[in-house]
Amino acid sequence: MSHLKERKKQNCLNCNAQVQGKYCHICGQENVEPAESLWHLVTHFFNDITHFDGKFFSTGGLLITRPGFLSAEYKMGRRSNYLNPVRMYVFTSFVFFFVFFSTVHIDEDLFKSSVGGSLVDAIIKTDSTEFSNSLSEINSMNETEFKVFTRAVNKGRTMPRDHFKIYSDSIRKIRKTYYVASPMVIIQLMDSTAFKSVDDAVNDMDSSTFSKFIKLINGGKEMSRSDFYSRRDSARKSTKILFGKRYQGRAEYDSLVKKAVVKDGWMKQKISQKLFDIDEKISNSKDGVISNLFNILLHNFPQLLFISLPLFALFLKLIYYRHKNFYLVSHGIFTVHLYIFYFIALLAMIFLNEIGDYMHWSWPGNIISVLIFLLFVYEYKAMRNFYGQGRLKTIIKFCLAGAGRFFIITFLFLIFLLFSFLKI
Repeated sequence: MSHLKERKKQNCLNCNAQVQGKYCHICGQENVEPAESLWHLVTHFFNDITHFDGKFFSTGGLLITRPGFLSAEYKMGRRSNYLNPVRMYVFTSFVFFFVFFSTVHIDEDLFKSSVGGSLVDAIIKTDSTEFSNSLSEINSMNETEFKVFTRAVNKGRTMPRDHFKIYSDSIRKIRKTYYVASPMVIIQLMDSTAFKSVDDAVNDMDSSTFSKFIKLINGGKEMSRSDFYSRRDSARKSTKILFGKRYQGRAEYDSLVKKAVVKDGWMKQKISQKLFDIDEKISNSKDGVISNLFNILLHNFPQLLFISLPLFALFLKLIYYRHKNFYLVSHGIFTVHLYIFYFIALLAMIFLNEIGDYMHWSWPGNIISVLIFLLFVYEYKAMRNFYGQGRLKTIIKFCLAGAGRFFIITFLFLIFLLFSFLKI
C-alpha cells in the first residue's frame, strides 16, 4: 500500500469504474492522487524488491522442505501467499545460469584431439614389440637423421635425444589411459599447419632417413616416396557423398550444377553447399570448430530447458491420464517447481565445489554426492505428495518420468546440435 493522498473523486483513473473503498474492484488500482515525489518513487521501488525477496525466500523454503506442496496449493487455488511459479522460474534460472557461466570455464585442451596432433605420441604408444622395433630404428639414426625425423613427428620442432628418451619413458607409463590413431591416419586427418610441418620435413629427408621414417609410421613396412604422397593426398582429398552421389569437393559440385549435369533443387543446393562449408572448416581447424560448437550448445541450454517444460508436462499427463482432475497446466506447474528445485540444488553444488577448490577441502565433494542422491528422493516425494498415489505406482511412474525427461532432453539436444552445427 502506498502513502499517497487518497483521491476525493471515486472514479478509477485506470478504467474509469466507480471505486468503492481504497481500491478499484475492477482493475485493482489504488485510488490515490497521481502526483508523487521522487522520495516516494524510490521507497516504492525498494518496497517492491523487499516484497519480492520476502516471497521468494518463504516460497523457496516451502519448495525445498515440502516436495509437491506448492504445486498442490496452486492447483487448489491458494496462490496469493506464494511467489508466482513462472516468475520464480525466470528468476532462479537467470541466477543459476549467470553463476554457471561465470564459474564454469571451458578447457580448450579438452577439444585438442590426438588426431591432427604430433606423431611422436602415436609411435611411443604402440605395443611393446612394435615400440621396441621402433626404438631400434630411432637409435640407429645419426644426428642429422634424428633431427629431421623429430621435425616430422613433433609438429615441426626438433627434439634432443635425451629429451625424447625422457618423454617416451613417461608416455609409456601412462600409455593404456590414452587412445591414439595410427600415424598414417593422423597424417591424413591433420589440420593444414601440422600437415605442412610434416610435409616440409619429409621433403628434406634423404632416402635412408625416409626409409626409416616410413617403417616407423607404417607398421615396419616399406613404401616408396611416390606411394606415400599418393596415399596421403588421396586420403586428404577423399570424395564427399551427398544424397548418394560422390564429389571431389565444392568446386566440382558447383561446376556440375552450373552445367546442369546435377539438377538439384534450390533447397538441396543450399544444404549441399553448407555441408561442403562445414567439411572445409572441420578440415582446417578441428579443435576450433568443436570448441565453437560446444560453446553454442552450452549457451543455448537455457532455451533447451525452457522448451522441455511443456513437453515434460505433456508426458506427465500421459502417464497420469486417469487423473482427470489434473489438467495440463497442473502438470506444467509441477514441472516448473521441480525445475526450480533443481536450479537451487545445482547452485548449492556449484557453491560447494567452488569452496572446495578454493580452500582445498575434500569434504564438499561428499556433500555434493549426497545432494545428487537427494535430487532423486525429492522428485519421488514430490510426485507422491502431488499426485497422491501409493509407493509402488509412484516408483514406477518416477522411473517412467525420468526416462521420458531423458528422451525429451536428448531429442531437443540433437535438434539444437543440428542448428548449432549449421551456425558454425
